[in-house]
Amino acid sequence: MRKSYRVKSEADFQKVFDQHHSVANKMFIVYTMQRDQPTHFRLGISISKKLGCVVTSAFG
Repeated sequence: MRKSYRVKSEADFQKVFDQHHSVANKMFIVYTMQRDQPTHFRLGISISKKLGCVVTSAFG
């Protein structure tokens, strides 16, 4: 994935959380945000602190 497609900074995540539309189920919450010029989508993944150890052991 190109770096320009990634949401990485805390400020970018905060924008999405503040201006969001969300869809949820038992496992995930997907947040979306309208952009002025939607040439491509951007993706960011946020993982709960509760799963921190699981993610570290699975991908580390």
